[in-house]
Amino acid sequence: MRNWIGGMLAVVLIAAAAARAETASGIAEVNGTKLYYEVAGSGPAVVLIHGGTVDGRAWDDQFAAFSKQHQVIRYDLRGAGRSATPVQPYSNTEDLYQLLKFLKVSKASLVGISDRKSTRLNSSHVKRSR
Repeated sequence: MRNWIGGMLAVVLIAAAAARAETASGIAEVNGTKLYYEVAGSGPAVVLIHGGTVDGRAWDDQFAAFSKQHQVIRYDLRGAGRSATPVQPYSNTEDLYQLLKFLKVSKASLVGISDRKSTRLNSSHVKRSR
C-alpha cells in the first residue's frame, strides 16, 4: 500500500512539474518599462488582459484551459502584479503592442476584463506592422 501511494504521489508531482515546464515566463523590457508575462500552449495566439485591481493571475483557469488549443499570453499591466510601477505617462496599448513584438507574435485575439477605468485598446493599433 505504501509503495502504491508513493507511486501515485510521484505521478502527480511529475504531472504538475510538466504543466509548469510548459509555461514560459519572464520580464519584457519594452516601451520604457518592465512587464511580467507568461506564455503557454501553441496555436493561434490569445492575449488575456486583466482589469481593475487584479493582475494576470485573475486568468488562472482560462490560461490553463485555453493553452490546450492556443498560444496563451497573459501579462501584468504597469503597476500591477510583477510589472513595474509607472513613473511617467504611458499607453497600455503601446505596451501591449511592444510586448507582442518582443514575443514575436504578429497576430492575436484579445480577451479582457473591463471596469470604469478600463484600458481601451485600439485593435487597429495592435494590428499595425512596422
